[in-house]
Amino acid sequence: MTGVTMRWQLGAALSCAVLAGCGGGGGGGLLGGTGDGISVSTLSAAPLRYGRTTTVSVQGSGLDRGLALDVDGKCKNVTLLPGGTDAQQNFTCVVDVLGELNMRVRDSGGRQLATLLLVVPQPQVTITTSKGTIVIEPDVANAKALVDNFLGYVGVYYVNTIFHRVDAGEALYTGGFTNPTSGIPTPKANTTAAIDAPGDNGLRNLAGTVAMLRVSEGSTQVRSQFVINLKDNPQFDYVSDASPGRPVLGKVVSGLDVATAIGEVPVNGFFNVPVPAVAMTGMAQTR
Repeated sequence: MTGVTMRWQLGAALSCAVLAGCGGGGGGGLLGGTGDGISVSTLSAAPLRYGRTTTVSVQGSGLDRGLALDVDGKCKNVTLLPGGTDAQQNFTCVVDVLGELNMRVRDSGGRQLATLLLVVPQPQVTITTSKGTIVIEPDVANAKALVDNFLGYVGVYYVNTIFHRVDAGEALYTGGFTNPTSGIPTPKANTTAAIDAPGDNGLRNLAGTVAMLRVSEGSTQVRSQFVINLKDNPQFDYVSDASPGRPVLGKVVSGLDVATAIGEVPVNGFFNVPVPAVAMTGMAQTR
C-alpha cells in the first residue's frame, strides 16, 4: 500500500485478521466480539489522506445492534452511514492528523470490538499544466490553517485557472483568474470566505516554496491565490503584524523545472501575463 503504513496486533481471543483496503487504506487490527453475537471480522479505512473524507468499513455479525467509532478527535465529523446491515456498517470522517490514527469500534454498551492503527502520510498535491507536472507538499505541521484552506480549493476550483502573472526568474502567480480577455485576466468567482493568516509560521519564501497571496496589500487574510517562488524572495517574508508578507504553506517536491519553464514564457508587457496563456488543466490531492 503505497505511502501508507499500517500496524496491527492480534489478541488472544482473535480467531482471524484480514488485511484489506487499497489506495491508501488498511484493515486488520485487534478484532473480536462481545460474546452476545456481536463480532468484527474486518476493519478497514480508505482512502487515507490528510484533510479528506475516509470511509471506515466494519464487517462481522450482529453489527446492526448499534456501533460507535472512536478516533480521539483526529478524524472529524464521524458519521454512521445509513443502509448498514447485520454483516456490515460504514462510517465516514475527515482525517485531521498526520502520523498515527487509532480507530476503535465499540458496541452500544461501550465494549471495544476492534481497533485499527494507521499512519497518515504527508499530503501531496499534483498540478498538471501544458508545460508538465508540478507536485506540491503542504507543510501541515507548520502551516495547518493555510494547508486546510488550500486543500479546500484543490480539485474543481483550480482547474483551468491560469498563471496570471509571471515575474521572470522570481515567482509564478496563480489561483484566482481564468483565461485572459484582450490580455486582461478574468477573476474567477469565489464565494469561500477568506481566512486570517497573521503572524510568522517560521517558513521562509525560499526557492521552490509555495506561499499564499494576501487578498490585498497589508491584509492578514488569504483566499485561493498562491505563488511559487522561483528563487529566494526574502522581501516577501514576515516582518511584523503591520507587514505580514506572504505566508508559506509548503514546497515543490517535483517539477521545479516545469515551474521554471513557465517562468520563461513570454509575457504581456503591461500585466506580465504569459502569452499564450498557461493554465492548470488538472489539480488533485494524490497523497
